[in-house]
Amino acid sequence: MTKFVLLIIVFLGYIGLNAQNYSLLNSVMCWAEVDNVKPALTIKWVVDTGATKYVIHRKTRDAKAWGAKALATLTKGATSYSDTSIVRGLAYEYRITRTSGAIIANTYLYGGVKVNQVELKKTILLLIDEKVSSGIQSEVDQLRNDLANETWNVIQLVIPSSRSAIQVKDTIREVFSKYPNLSSLFIIGHVAVPYSGNTNWDGHGDHVGAWVCDNYYADIDGQWTDEFVSNTTASRPENKNEIGDEKWDNDYIPSDVEFEVGRVDFFNMPALIKSETQLLKNYLNKDHQFRIGKTRPSRRAIVQDNFNFQGEFFGSSGYKNYTVFFGPDSVKTDLFRDKLLEQSYLCAYGCGSGYYQGAGGISTTPQMATDSLRTVFSFLFGSYFGDWDVQDNFLRSSLA
Repeated sequence: MTKFVLLIIVFLGYIGLNAQNYSLLNSVMCWAEVDNVKPALTIKWVVDTGATKYVIHRKTRDAKAWGAKALATLTKGATSYSDTSIVRGLAYEYRITRTSGAIIANTYLYGGVKVNQVELKKTILLLIDEKVSSGIQSEVDQLRNDLANETWNVIQLVIPSSRSAIQVKDTIREVFSKYPNLSSLFIIGHVAVPYSGNTNWDGHGDHVGAWVCDNYYADIDGQWTDEFVSNTTASRPENKNEIGDEKWDNDYIPSDVEFEVGRVDFFNMPALIKSETQLLKNYLNKDHQFRIGKTRPSRRAIVQDNFNFQGEFFGSSGYKNYTVFFGPDSVKTDLFRDKLLEQSYLCAYGCGSGYYQGAGGISTTPQMATDSLRTVFSFLFGSYFGDWDVQDNFLRSSLA
């Protein structure tokens, strides 16, 4: 009996090691090399023995469409393409499409030769929750100095806890009217959380309703309505959406956003053991160490896709984006938590069957409370935790 069980374990391990990785199959693992003399930009990719065709499109950075005509169409044996028609000083975007059986995969690149660095002289607005502002003042001052050194014009506002999302947006409008080059919003703490929509983006029937939506703050001139949706049966009170409740009807952002928006919010996270203020202080100090170069993770990435569904390829966004950054030899398929406890990776992607406090085979909020995962940029995908205004939310725990 013992030998039989051992054989089963070995067999299952063999299957796991040799199973098809559908996210990897749907990823054109591309990177670019530059020739400053010609000038030329050469796009290279990892060989896919099943490929039958590669099609490459190109557009200038600000163009709105790729155009119908391809830059090049290559046969199955191709491993690279050299674009010698580029103009020195111009930036280009490339779309590389590979056909391999029933799988049509896309990857995107951005680059050029002797392109001027993008000037970052822009304005960022820090919106800080009044409840935590005094306890993190020195860390916020440090952040302001770091941002100023990076050429940002920094505006800081302390937001009273009683202020609604509508009132917060009115405040943002006032700042925008005075500073038309405002480009970014950074929310620190539990500033009013907007909700919008009546859908279930993760496909679960018990998760239909309004979800958190900080993009409400990012879109100044779109029409956000509260006149049509009436959902009183959502599983969580936060997801209920009724007419006139200041949760919006919109499932989609109604117009182009004016701002980048990000938030660090450790409200209602008892599983993380430390206080909300201490968690924010820790986060801002780690942010500072990275900005000034005292934290130097290895320039590489790790991907763990525990879904691996044929036809959905969730992990491909990790493989494709990371290869562009680091090259294919520095992008590994491995165990997210185990490997990050041992070694540093600048970027890490993990996805698995999700719930509010974790993702299957990736990690959980209680584990995040005690682990020290050695990564800076975490990409996490799974059900439920994207609706992050809930106790001990997994997505927010990764920031802690």
